[in-house]
Amino acid sequence: MTSKRKANDELSGHRPKIPAHVAPAKDTPASSTEKLEPNPGSHGAYHAGLPQALAEAVPKLPTITTFRQDHVYRVRGLPWEISIQQVGDLVSTLFKLESDTSAPQIMSLARAPNGRTMMATLSFRTIPAELSGGNKTEWPFDITNFQHKLQAKNEDIGCTPRSFTLTIDDHFRGLTILSSPSPSDHKVEYVKSKVYIKLAKKSSCLAISGLGGHAFGSFKEKGGSHMWLCDDLPNDLATTRIIIYGYESQLYGSQSFQDLEALATTLRTSLKRLSHLTERKPLFFIAHSLGGLIVKEAIIQMRNA
Repeated sequence: MTSKRKANDELSGHRPKIPAHVAPAKDTPASSTEKLEPNPGSHGAYHAGLPQALAEAVPKLPTITTFRQDHVYRVRGLPWEISIQQVGDLVSTLFKLESDTSAPQIMSLARAPNGRTMMATLSFRTIPAELSGGNKTEWPFDITNFQHKLQAKNEDIGCTPRSFTLTIDDHFRGLTILSSPSPSDHKVEYVKSKVYIKLAKKSSCLAISGLGGHAFGSFKEKGGSHMWLCDDLPNDLATTRIIIYGYESQLYGSQSFQDLEALATTLRTSLKRLSHLTERKPLFFIAHSLGGLIVKEAIIQMRNA
């Protein structure tokens, strides 16, 4: 059981949390072989290079960091008009990551299911202390000032001022969009049934992991950083929206009482958030183990609805 649990943790890219009453081992310093090499499939590293006005708008946090643990994080609530470069700069400034060795690796940036914000996935060479330790898997940050400065820079001064919260998590529950084509490219036209390939290229693909898996880590290279749904598939299916779906699937320490029917109902509810346009779009699934059973049950529920 121990070896299987260890294998699952390595596959998901996450390590089990150490209980607070257990002291960490003293003979496990980070070695030179644990250094993270640049991710060839990512969009590159970014460092804090925001304009002075934007940099001053980001809350100041402690600079203490811990050694990296090969984690991947999801960032939600990003401004609609933000670029990949600005995402890296914002996160670097937020955690005061001033060198290239501690800069975040931006792996994806796409429109969120709500259609009003953007979401990203990223990893750190060195994990900020604010994201380390304890039992937390989700961290909110106030970026109201940054958002207002960004709107002013983009001459978007007609919006009513309101608060903005950036949420970083590593549980990846619910929908995470890795790649989203422009609305014009993602438009579906009704064609004859013989033209399957043209229809399939203008669709959405949702991947769901199995029992004991992780929404992002289960599709990532073991012991590496390459994630084919994020790094390869968007190149082959440029007009397809690539999505992963996370749910409570862990066995060790889990307190979930959801059965298959409840898990499928939650998936159905999440899928409704994708229906912003009037035209119908094909949706195909990549599902493994328990994920396949959840998809099958969701389809049965939709048929009987």
